[in-house]
Amino acid sequence: MAELGEPVSRTVIPARHGKGVLVREGEYLKVVDVQGQQVCDFFAFSPGDSTEFLSVCETRGALGRLSPEVGKPLYNNLGQPILLVVEDPVGIHDMRAAACDAFRYWFYAAPQHRACKMNVMEALQEFGMSPPVFPDPLNIFQNSPFDEHGKFNVLAPKTRPGDYVLLRALRDVLAVGSACPMEINPCNGHNPSDIAFEVYKEFPVA
Repeated sequence: MAELGEPVSRTVIPARHGKGVLVREGEYLKVVDVQGQQVCDFFAFSPGDSTEFLSVCETRGALGRLSPEVGKPLYNNLGQPILLVVEDPVGIHDMRAAACDAFRYWFYAAPQHRACKMNVMEALQEFGMSPPVFPDPLNIFQNSPFDEHGKFNVLAPKTRPGDYVLLRALRDVLAVGSACPMEINPCNGHNPSDIAFEVYKEFPVA
């Protein structure tokens, strides 16, 4: 584990809401599960251009696997590497499920429920951005394995307070996260809580 020093900024994403932070090329972004068992629906856009975004489809194809890998990049929809996975002590994430939206909660008979899509759109509005196509997320910390019959299961995350993923920006990105509001299924241990984005200027030598 690397010694990071103090972050230059720390943004708390309150439970059930979303926020965005600008991460410059060469900076590091630490996505932190503050209280444990909380999913972060994670997105990354080219600043000022919402038509370029983190693509889990391109990333799956480039990596040949269904989850991120330490030492390997995450790719955008143009097939360009935009973020490098530097550390990942948890190792359990999802790159298949869409962000929860109004339709999902209509299915759960909770039509007025907050949703990750809503959270991300609100966060992007603060930067004057509105994507013409809403991308699928990297669901950081989401524990959703397939069983032997091919059924998609949603289980509580295995994260503990302070668990994290560390990413390095390979180009300027607007990182956007939603502290997923789902409490109807076990996605967030039935108790949505905060996510934190910490930005570091340099990666000290351990």
